[in-house]
This record gives sequence, structure tokens and C-alpha cells, in this order.
Amino acid sequence: MSSLLPRPERSQAVLVGGSQYEFHPDIESVDRNLDALCRILTDPAYWGLPQENCHVIRNPERADDVMTVLETAAERATDALIFYFAGHGLSDEGGLYLALKNTRKPRFAARYDSVHYEWVRSAMLQGDSPATRRIVILDCCYSGQAADEQMGVVMGDENTDVHGTVVWAATTPTRLAVAPREATYTAFTGELVHTLHSGIEGGAEVLDMDTIFRRVSRSLVAKGYPQPDQHNRALGGQLALVRNRALDGPAGDRGGSLPGAPVPALVRGRERAFAPFGSSASWEPFTWGPLQTDLLIVEGDGESVIPEDSVHVRTIDEDVELPDDLYAVRARIEAEQDAKRLAGEQYFWNGLNYAVDRVTIGRIAESEAPEIYIQLLNSDYYNFQATQQLDEVLPDGLTVRAKYVDPYDPLDVPAFMGSSFGTNVAVITRDEKLIVSRRSNMVGSHPGTWNSSANEALSRVVDNSARQAPNIFNVARRGLSEELALSPDEYRLNMLALTIDKGTHQWGALFMARLRRVTSDEFIARRSRGVSDKWEHDRHELVDFEIDPVTRFIFDEERTGLWSPTAPGLFYLALVNKYGKVAVERESARVLQRIRRA
Repeated sequence: MSSLLPRPERSQAVLVGGSQYEFHPDIESVDRNLDALCRILTDPAYWGLPQENCHVIRNPERADDVMTVLETAAERATDALIFYFAGHGLSDEGGLYLALKNTRKPRFAARYDSVHYEWVRSAMLQGDSPATRRIVILDCCYSGQAADEQMGVVMGDENTDVHGTVVWAATTPTRLAVAPREATYTAFTGELVHTLHSGIEGGAEVLDMDTIFRRVSRSLVAKGYPQPDQHNRALGGQLALVRNRALDGPAGDRGGSLPGAPVPALVRGRERAFAPFGSSASWEPFTWGPLQTDLLIVEGDGESVIPEDSVHVRTIDEDVELPDDLYAVRARIEAEQDAKRLAGEQYFWNGLNYAVDRVTIGRIAESEAPEIYIQLLNSDYYNFQATQQLDEVLPDGLTVRAKYVDPYDPLDVPAFMGSSFGTNVAVITRDEKLIVSRRSNMVGSHPGTWNSSANEALSRVVDNSARQAPNIFNVARRGLSEELALSPDEYRLNMLALTIDKGTHQWGALFMARLRRVTSDEFIARRSRGVSDKWEHDRHELVDFEIDPVTRFIFDEERTGLWSPTAPGLFYLALVNKYGKVAVERESARVLQRIRRA
């Protein structure tokens, strides 16, 4: 089987990466992509491509810097020819363009200071290269356009084990690729590197392109990333690339760790052996003057809103599983609620909801807006209640918080601890009044505290539509309808931030709704006529939506210690959206100084 591997001395690889850009966001992980792939391709344990045959081009400034190397490699390769690109991809009616360091944003400008994929395709697939195995791997936005292009016919000579071409694209023709913040590699290349480094249990001695792509694709989709694309011609899918390292024993026994390689979470079905990958000390909770909260703002600054089409939700139809010690807590809660129900007392019913399994955030090159991917598992309200007993001591002597929250980065806390996703909305009336609501003592989360104008949790029953994944904007709209009797045509809804309540590890999204016609008087009149979930709030206050009065209301002694973790951060970001961060910081500091002197 090893004879199916390309002959290294007759093969060439060109690895191109853009990590630094003048007119687009930098992508630091691309440098590590190049290091890891070069290490794998040149290591004899995987393949053994000679170092002089592996050409790494970092942050090229001109198309010639890429094409000259590629065309030369194409002339020299008589077995495998590999081209890899990671960086920003741009698209217009002219096709796909691979952005270089100085590629500009305006429409059509990419044509003159970038690498047109047609040039790559011509050099790789339709040129005079004697290569018999040709592989193109593109890790960039809109890269699926390359897989859609007509492939050149590649004929192998009679002595070639296998011949053909294959094009891999990190995403489909109209979708954006993902480079998660703080990750070692970009999403697509990270899964590729992990698969090549670890191998595939039960696989053949060498791994062909189809086998590798299926494993990479499944892993990406399971984690909520975009579906990658592939196109083969002739026997391209059967092209062997590397030896299967899984046959050499556990990855930790092989030596030669990859540059910056992460320790992946082990997956056995849906059971994960979670390993913290960083300290949570770098995540500072939201503070405002003397006010300290448990709110972590994961994404969003108030000044720039998060577009609705930039938030992608994926559901996995599998139940999240509690560990045995937390399942015992859940069983106790269920018994307590059943007893209250039978006694005719107020109780909490076990509504079906979701657990947040994974959140990743990328960037849209043209606007630098975030691209958010949220993956959900099935859960329920009793799971949520069980995981809220953070100070309960478990049989091993550890508290729930110490065992399942504190050791982890906030984004890597086990999924069962995030068995709820909440939306909170700041509503501003037509006459510029901010609605502030106080939660009643009948609710299960933060009862009796001052909170957002409206809030609603994601429901597995209510928020699914025709088996489509839920839309968190629609969850916020449902909250506005059920709690404030507002219909979607009466306001403009903007998402300000993605957050975590660190005290409960509850994921959430912050929104601002500006009413087009409804005034504060009309709001009061509507509420007096009845609202679906009127019982959730026992009081509403209307505050002039200006920096001074909102700041004074939040820091009034009457409400000291009575704020939910979310509300102050939400109202701050809403003010920032209206006035700008500099003005809010400056004016609120003056207000707080006057309050301290009083």
C-alpha cells in the first residue's frame, strides 16, 4: 500500500498564506497553518517531501510572487503537485480572488492586486505540467467557487499507480470561511492538520483524499462550522496523501508534536473528556464605575451591530448528558417540583430547551463584522436548574462551580453546564424612554431583580420552525410580543452582543429595539389591557434615554445589589449605540463623580 504514496522526490508543494493585510483583518493563525502543513508533508513519518520541494510563501505582496513559484513547481513535478492557500478570499462576477497583503476592499479592485483563481487553475490543472496527481486546497471565503470550476482532464502515464485531480474548498461558493479567535489554526485547516497528525482508527495504511475529506467534513459540521466542498476528476479521490499515523499507536507516543498543536477534546459519541485550554483570567466581567457584574461580553461593542444573517445556529438531535453527580442533583430537583405540583403549590415545569455545545466566531473580510456559529444539543429546564446549584458540594468534596466551571475557559465549559440560552432586549419608545423591568418572584432565574425591558429563553418546542434551526432574533421578537405586546413591524431590532452570565454560565444575546410609533404612554396603556407573560415582571420604569438619567437610575441606592448581571451591560451598550463609546465613558464618569460627592 505504501507504493500508492506520491514519490516525494518527484513531487512539489506550494503553500501560500496571508496572515497580515493592509486593508483587511489580520489572520494570525494562518502562519501556524503553514508551519503545521509543511511539517507534516516533509516529515518522513507522514510522507517525506524534501524540504527544497516544499515552497512556503508568507504574506506575498504581488501575484508574481505566487505564480512564478507555482509555475516553476508545476514544471518540475512529475508525480504530485500540491497548491494550498489560506487567507482572505474575495468574489465578484469575475470569479474568486486570493487576497494578497495589499489587496484592497473596493469592488473589482481585487482583480488588479490579488491572485485570480483562474491563474492557479490554469497552472495546476490545464498547463503543461507533467504532474499526474494534482491537489488544490483553499482555506478562504467563497472558496467553493473553485470546486465549481470546470476541472482540466489529467491523464496519467502507464507507470502511475493512480492519477487525477482534486480541489478542496473550506466552504461553499457563497459562504464565508472561519478563523476562530484565539484558535491555533483556522477552522478548516485545523481539522485537516488534526486528521493528518492523528490518523484515522481502522483506516488503511495510507490515507486517500476521499477518506481524509470525509473525516474533516464530518468534524467541521459537527462543530457548527461551514460545510466544506470537494470536486474530483478522474481518480482524484483515490489519491494517497500521507501514511495513517493511527496505526502507529496513540498520538502522544509518536513524538514530533506539531507547531502550536492543540490538545483536542476526546470524543466518544457525545461523551467528551473536556480539557481546559486556557485560563479564564483573561476574560474580564463587565464593570461600570463601582458596579461589578458576572456578565462576560464575548462579542460586540455596541457601536457596531451584529447582522441577523451573520448568526448561524445548528442543532444536533442528541440529548446532552449530565455526569452522575449532577444527575443526582437533577433527580432531587425533579422530585421536589413533582411534590409541589401534587400539593397544589407553585412549581417549575420541565420545559424543553437547548444546551450550548459550541460557539465559534470568525470575521467577514469586507466589513470586519463577526460571523457567529452556535451549535446546540437537546436539554431541558431541570438540567438547567441542576447546573445552577453552583455552590452545592458534590460527593467528591468539590462544588459544582469548582468542578465544572472554574477550571475551564468560559468558551470551553462542558455543554451540560450551558443548558439555557437567553435573549435580553433594551426597548426605547418613540418618545425616547428606556423601559426597565423588574422580574417578579415567580420566575426561576434572578427573581426580584431589575432587568432588561424584555427577556426570553430559547425553547426547543416554540422556537423550531418546520424543523429548521431556531433563529435567536426570533426568540427576542417572541419575548417582545409575549411580555410587552409588541409586533415585529413596530420596532427595529439590532443585536449588540453575544454574552455569558459567568455566575450561572448562561449564554445569551443582547438586543436593542427602537419603537417606530409606540410612545411610553401607549406602552403603559397596552400593558394595562393584558399581556401574555405579564406575570414575569411586576414593575416597569420609564427612564429618559440619555446618558445622565440612565446612569443615575442604574446607580441609584434603591437598586444597589438588585440588578441582574445582564441589564447594566445591556443598557450601557444601548447608550453606546446611540451616543458612541467615548461620549458614554466621559459623561457617565462625570455623573458617577457627582453621585459620589453627593
